[in-house]
Amino acid sequence: MNRGIALALVLTGLLMTTGARAAVVFSHSGNNDPASEGFTLTTAANSDAALTPVANDQGYDAWQIADTTTASFDSSTYNATPSAANHTAAATDGFVLRARIRALAGGAVSGNAVEYAGDGTNLNVRYLLNVVVDTDGTAIVTVNVNGTTTFDTGSTGYVLYELVYDPGTNNADLYIDGVEQVSDIAPLASLNLNRFYFGDNQSDVLSSANYNLAEFQTGQKLIPEPASLALLGLGTLIAVRRRRA
Repeated sequence: MNRGIALALVLTGLLMTTGARAAVVFSHSGNNDPASEGFTLTTAANSDAALTPVANDQGYDAWQIADTTTASFDSSTYNATPSAANHTAAATDGFVLRARIRALAGGAVSGNAVEYAGDGTNLNVRYLLNVVVDTDGTAIVTVNVNGTTTFDTGSTGYVLYELVYDPGTNNADLYIDGVEQVSDIAPLASLNLNRFYFGDNQSDVLSSANYNLAEFQTGQKLIPEPASLALLGLGTLIAVRRRRA
C-alpha cells in the first residue's frame, strides 16, 4: 500500500477509534439563545444575571451569563433532562461533558459550571466542572468542587474542556484543548438529580462567563483539535501527490 495512504488511514483511525457510537444529546453552540436549543432557563429567587449574545469575542461567538451582584440565591442556569435511554447509553459507552468557555469572573472554586448527573437507576454518577478566574486573570478548572482536582489553564481566552467518563473504570479523564491533563477522576454520587446544565450555579459569588459550547455526549469521542486535523490533511495530501506521481 502507498505509504501516504497508509499514514492517512492510520491517522483517521486514531481520530475515529474512541467512541465510535458517540451521539450528542444536548448542545449549546455560538451565540444562540440556549432556550432556542431546547434548554430551560432556571433562576433562583434573586437572580440578576445578564443573558446576552456575544459576537466575535476573540474569534468566537458565545452566550454570556454575567452575574451582576453577590446577592444570595442569584444563580442562573440552562437545564436539560436526559432520558433513561441517554443514561443507559452513557453507562454502556461512556460520555463526554464538554464546554468551551471564556471565564470572566468567578469565585474560589465554583460559579461558572457545567454538570451531568445520572438518574441513580441507570447510572449513578455525577460530574461537575467549575471554571473560575485566578488572581492573574487566567482560568482554573475544578472538578467536583472537592478542591483536589484542579488545573490552571494559564489562559485568559476560550478553553475547551472535555471530561471523558469510562464506564470500564468508573473514572473520568480531563482534557484541556485536546490534551489529557488529569486522569482517573472519581465521580460523585448522582443523588438522582437526572440533569445536564451549564451557567452560574453559585450564590454569593460574582460569576460571569462566555459559553461558546456546552454539550453532553454519550460515547467517548473527542473533538479533533486543529493540529490533529492538519496532520490528517498532510497525510492525505501526501497520498494524493504520490498517486499522481
